[in-house]
Amino acid sequence: MQKHNSWIWFADQDLKAAQKLIKDNDVVLVPAAYHCQQCLEKILKAYLAFQKQPVIKTHDLIRLVNLCTKFDSDFKKLLDLAVDLNPFVTQARYPDAIPFMPDLTTIKIIVNQTEEAFNFTKDKISN
Repeated sequence: MQKHNSWIWFADQDLKAAQKLIKDNDVVLVPAAYHCQQCLEKILKAYLAFQKQPVIKTHDLIRLVNLCTKFDSDFKKLLDLAVDLNPFVTQARYPDAIPFMPDLTTIKIIVNQTEEAFNFTKDKISN
């Protein structure tokens, strides 16, 4: 299996986790946002691996989006989502560090945007 495919698989696992966390009556908001951050991070790293670039050890989504735009300017459209999700990599783990407490509507939007970003990036790898 090529390296980028492993990153895609892991990104997909995080996306599925986020989707499951918002499905039933026992909605889990902050962990869903965390898994969205992880999904975007991993799918962007998949694209960089596909481009034969070193996969840097960073959780900074803004940096990863900017690296991807060097190969395809279409990735600029993911910048707003990267800004929104960036804090959740660490801050979602501690109650006094959460940037904002998302409500269900906000989390559903974030999960949908993450799914769109995942599919967008996966399509770029397939082409």
